[in-house]
Amino acid sequence: MDANEHTLGPSELCDLIGTSSDVLRDRRRRGLIKKYGVVSETGRWRYSIADALGMFAAQEIAILGFDLETAFEVGSDCITPLAKRIAGIDRDGDRFVMLWSDRRLVGIAPVSENIRTKYAASVVLSEGIPNAVGITTLDMHEMARQAPDALVEAVRRSVSKSGGIT
Repeated sequence: MDANEHTLGPSELCDLIGTSSDVLRDRRRRGLIKKYGVVSETGRWRYSIADALGMFAAQEIAILGFDLETAFEVGSDCITPLAKRIAGIDRDGDRFVMLWSDRRLVGIAPVSENIRTKYAASVVLSEGIPNAVGITTLDMHEMARQAPDALVEAVRRSVSKSGGIT
């Protein structure tokens, strides 16, 4: 199964990310997960492993105190690095710096292991992102450790069958 193939129904997705169908419906109704999933020819929502990764990442980001809209926006940026981390095929992109103001995202940038977080943030700020008052580091390694077993297995299966993550 390709990580981007939309083969999961809503209940399968919920099982992978550890949430309920009611919560998923509420998030869809509120417009929080517009970029996740597709409507099939039968009119039903279908999701991919990549969607599951993004939504799981969003849930983890929300735990840090970010509003759900921001969390789901940033969650999609975490799909590839998180999948690679879970699959154990890439150590690059383990950390991202989120710059925020009033807990709303104003910028995100990858951080390499040899660059200190605050230096990376200052670089991002110097590139014209105004009003950033806080810095939060997202650690893909830690996020991968928090992933439910079912999601970890699904990611590993999709990587072994497709030969990689795109």
